[in-house]
Amino acid sequence: MKRHVIKLASAAALAGLTLMGVAQPAMATTVDMGYVAKNPAMGPNYYDVKKELVKLDTTGRVNYVPGYGILLWAKPGNEPTKRYLAHGSSWKVFGYVTDANGHKWYNLGGSQWVDSSYIVLNNNAHTEATTTSNATNNITGVVRVSYWPNSKVMVWSNPGVTGSNKYLTNGSRWKFFKIKYIGDNSWYNLGGNQWIEGKYAINESDPLASGVTGIIKANKLFTVTLKQGNKVYDSPYGYGKATGQVLPLGSRWKVTGKVINHGTWYRVGTNQWINIMY
Repeated sequence: MKRHVIKLASAAALAGLTLMGVAQPAMATTVDMGYVAKNPAMGPNYYDVKKELVKLDTTGRVNYVPGYGILLWAKPGNEPTKRYLAHGSSWKVFGYVTDANGHKWYNLGGSQWVDSSYIVLNNNAHTEATTTSNATNNITGVVRVSYWPNSKVMVWSNPGVTGSNKYLTNGSRWKFFKIKYIGDNSWYNLGGNQWIEGKYAINESDPLASGVTGIIKANKLFTVTLKQGNKVYDSPYGYGKATGQVLPLGSRWKVTGKVINHGTWYRVGTNQWINIMY
């Protein structure tokens, strides 16, 4: 399954990466999302989709896989570039937009966007951006760390806000005591102020799994916003294969389940899964 990831050879390689426009003021108050949609009031006519930019004046740190980087986009979730930002690097953040599916994209200056899932803002800005959709369930179970082979996952003292120097080995299993939901992300509490992000863990105790662990019940509509559409896979996990079906731009689909596994996956049918990023 294709992943938007590249290994960065060294810090010296990163030094050659310059984000054009980072020193410039934040962009216009509306952002071209890079796709078109029908306007119901205008019959068959299409219009360029624009979203309001929420301005920020802060910095953000890339939280991904040590030795790897996240993709830089020319438009929020559209027009991927060939540049990557290294795990652990910090960048100026000018604002964010929210796409049709409620997902945030951070602007790093000009036509440079990153997925908010992999950016940790400074404490004040991140708290403002995420606490509006918080929910916590007091439930116990067992999670298994699911990441890249021979890698580790950070333990957070405050979910998505404050990291720690503790890391859990891929494949290790841990008892959890709570599940906290912040936007599209779930967080598992391992006791006290110890949390791991749900996208890097499989809930082995999930009664909704029905043979496939880690499924979160969902009931929502998903709008395809990628120009090339979203490919359909038969599983949201690493062994999943593309079915050959592609959901076209602008189409809407009922979502009955969600999995966080190196990104957000939605179930749109029996053994039919899409990753919202491709």
